[in-house]
Amino acid sequence: MGLFWGVVLALLVGLYFAFETYMINQQSFQFSLSIDDYLNGFLMAGNAEEIVFRGLILQEINKKMAFWKANVMTALLFLVIHYPVWIYNEKFFHFGTHVYVFILGLLFVLVYKKTGSLWSVIILHALHNFFVTII
Repeated sequence: MGLFWGVVLALLVGLYFAFETYMINQQSFQFSLSIDDYLNGFLMAGNAEEIVFRGLILQEINKKMAFWKANVMTALLFLVIHYPVWIYNEKFFHFGTHVYVFILGLLFVLVYKKTGSLWSVIILHALHNFFVTII
């Protein structure tokens, strides 16, 4: 069931990004990226981050505190893990990105809790990263 919800939610995210890119911004997706960009952003980051943050850290923190506190703590850690890349790419001071990733971390935990499956958030995260990469 987690695979099903992961695909459904990822398709909805894809429709949102397609609408925003084509209709609102009147741009197109940039598919001419290196294989490293695809592998890192699409496969590696989504899988590794979800296994670590939702599969391991959330579970351990949730044993010691209430779900919402564990969710906020995990989302904050998820935000902080992105800092080195942002500093390297000189995007650290874009405040909206911090808010966006924090909220994304909260939403990924909610999807995980509702579906009970790590696969749902792995697929959702991977396809989210894919669309962010090709914009």
